[in-house]
Amino acid sequence: MARYDAAWACGLALLLIVGIGGCQARGMPAAGRAGRTAGPVTVYVANAGDGTVTPIRAATGTAGLPIGVAPAPVQIAISPDGQTAYVVGIGSLLPDAAAPVTLTAIGTATNGPGRIVTVCAPDKLNALIGFDLDPIAITPDSGTVYVACPGTGQVVPVRAGADAAATPIRVSSAGALVMAADGRTVYVANFDGDTITPISTATDEPGQPIVVGQWPEAMVVTPDGTTVLVLTSTGVTPVDVATNRAGKPVAIQGAYALAASPGGTAYVLAMPSPDSQQGFVVPVHVRAGTTGNPIKVGLSPLQIAFTPDGTMAYVANYASASVTPIRLADGRAEPPIAAGKIPTRLAASPDGATVYVLDSNIFGGLGPGMLPGKSSFGIGQVIPIRVATNSAGRPIRAGRFPIAVAIAA
Repeated sequence: MARYDAAWACGLALLLIVGIGGCQARGMPAAGRAGRTAGPVTVYVANAGDGTVTPIRAATGTAGLPIGVAPAPVQIAISPDGQTAYVVGIGSLLPDAAAPVTLTAIGTATNGPGRIVTVCAPDKLNALIGFDLDPIAITPDSGTVYVACPGTGQVVPVRAGADAAATPIRVSSAGALVMAADGRTVYVANFDGDTITPISTATDEPGQPIVVGQWPEAMVVTPDGTTVLVLTSTGVTPVDVATNRAGKPVAIQGAYALAASPGGTAYVLAMPSPDSQQGFVVPVHVRAGTTGNPIKVGLSPLQIAFTPDGTMAYVANYASASVTPIRLADGRAEPPIAAGKIPTRLAASPDGATVYVLDSNIFGGLGPGMLPGKSSFGIGQVIPIRVATNSAGRPIRAGRFPIAVAIAA
C-alpha cells in the first residue's frame, strides 16, 4: 500500500490544490474511426465536480443542456461507430471514499443517457483510474466496452446495450487499457508490477503476462497496428502485437505521458529534472529504438494531442496556463497560446481545424466565501484553438471541474 499512499499524496493532493496531473497524468484513450456514421460533430466534456456531461455543438460553439450521469465522471470514450459516448464514473473524488466505478452510455444522436451500469465494487483505490490511468477500451465493432478496476485486480467487460456488467476477468493489478487495432486483444497494464496482460476479446481469457519494465502505467497502439508502446518508470517498451514479445526499452528520464502521432512517431512528455517543472516533448523512433531532440514546451505539460493529418501537435501546460503548438515536420515549438487558468485536456476535431482545450478552473469555487452545500470546484470552460492561426476563440462554459473530453462525429 505504500506506493498507492504516495500516489494519493501526490496525485489527489495536487489535484485539489494545484491541478490534476502533477504526478502521473495520462492521456485519454482513443477510439478507432472505422465504421463511424456521419453526423454533427459534438464535443463531450465530463464535469467531475457536478456529475454531468456537457455536450457542445462544434459547428456553433454552443453548449447544450448538461447530461446527468453517475457521480464523479472522469473519462469519456466514443464508440468506433460514433453512436455512443461512454462515461466512466468513480463515485467520489475523495481519497478515502469507497465508491463503485460506473459506466454510463450516452446516445450521441439524442444526448440521452442510458442506464448506469455498476462495473466495480466500492474500493478506496477506484479513484486512481480516473486521474492516473486510461481505464476504458472498446472493440472496433463497438460491441464490448472493457473497464479496469485497479482496486480489485479485474477487467470488466460490458456488452453494448447491456444493463449489467459481464463476468470480471482476473489479472494481476488492472491499470490502463488499450485495444489492439484488429480488436482481437485488449491489453491491461499491471501497474504494481512489471508486466502487461493480453486478454482475448473472443474468449475474455487472459494470456501470459508480458514483462515490459517496472510500473507500466500508460499504453498506446502505433497507427499501423503492429506495436503496443508501454510507458514504464524508466521509459518506453515496444511490444509486438503479432508475437506478444517485448522489444528493447527506450530510456527517457522523467517520462510520464505517452502518445503516438498519425505519422507513426511516438512522443513522450517528460520533466527530466526533479527540481523543475520545465517540460519537454521527446520524439521516440520506435523501430530504431532511439529518441530525437527534446522539444521544450511549458511548465508541467499534461497532455499532447495531434491534428488528424499529423502535421501539428498541441501540448497542454497546466502550470503555465498555456498550450504549446509544435510543427512536427521540424520539431519546432511555436509561441504558447494562453488557455485559461488551468488547461488540462485536449481533443482535436475530425477535420483538424480546431483543438479544444479544457480549462478545469479548480480554484474557482474555493475560499471562505463558498456557499454552503455548493461544490468546492469552480465552473470550467472549453477554449477552442483555431489551428490555421493558432489563436484562441471564445470560451464555452462547461460544468464544475471538467476533467475529460472526447469528440463524436
